[in-house]
Amino acid sequence: MALLNGQDIYTGLWWDDVAAQRYFRMDIQGTPSGGSDYAEIYGIYIDAIPGGSDGPTDPLDYIPDELTGIDYILDMHFSPTLGWFQHFHTWTGATWTVAAPDLYQRSNSDTQLEWGQDLADFAVAGGWKFWGATHSAGGAGNPDVTHDLTEAGAVPEPGTFALFGLGLAAVVYIRRRRAA
Repeated sequence: MALLNGQDIYTGLWWDDVAAQRYFRMDIQGTPSGGSDYAEIYGIYIDAIPGGSDGPTDPLDYIPDELTGIDYILDMHFSPTLGWFQHFHTWTGATWTVAAPDLYQRSNSDTQLEWGQDLADFAVAGGWKFWGATHSAGGAGNPDVTHDLTEAGAVPEPGTFALFGLGLAAVVYIRRRRAA
């Protein structure tokens, strides 16, 4: 399977909150193996609060240059010699703290990548956005390469749901009054 710029993430990204966990899934085009047919980093990049790290100035080169304001990263790295390893990164304002994600798995011949993290680990101010990317950090003077980057998946803030619900209730109330 060769890397196809703009085509590595096959059918997109999914997320869901279940109980006290936030889950993400990324489907990729094929199973990475070695040579040049893999990206170093397969990740979910989350912008949840003001601030965050920017791709071009990121101290670890973990963020694609196209992204800014990233607060959390759930990723899986692939190396032909080491295989898969995964991280949960939290931006502290100057650097990243790194831990193992609470849950991670690969399935369907390593073409479905899944992560789960405690909701308490995410500080969220209003709505939040996330992206999926396949990315190779440059390092040693080499340029960063973003192989594929999804559109931002925006997650509405709870207030948006409340306003929508109030609007629906008002429409129902007005219709019932007119019918009576």
